Amino acid sequence: MGQRHVIALTIIDTDRLIDADHVVTQLELMIGCRNKSKLRNLDKFIKQFQIIKLNEAISEKAVELLRPYRLSHGLLIADSLIAATAMALNLPFFQKTKVTIDLFQT
Repeated sequence: MGQRHVIALTIIDTDRLIDADHVVTQLELMIGCRNKSKLRNLDKFIKQFQIIKLNEAISEKAVELLRPYRLSHGLLIADSLIAATAMALNLPFFQKTKVTIDLFQT
């Protein structure tokens, strides 16, 4: 079996791939697979990472973020979960949209 890489030190969120260490991204990537071959390739790729699972603290933080920022900033469920994970686990977080950047500055 190949090496496993632990990249949970920094959570990176983009519209494409990069935060493959989060279960939300894993689910989003699975939705993008159009056939069994692509799903098998994704499964092989994902095995390189330690996936961060949702827990009660992350879930509560996501709800806490979504309540005030959904309407005012257009925060989406997946983004709230990823941002909440970084906050709950006290991890650095990088994202290219202004919405979640604002969350970390308040």
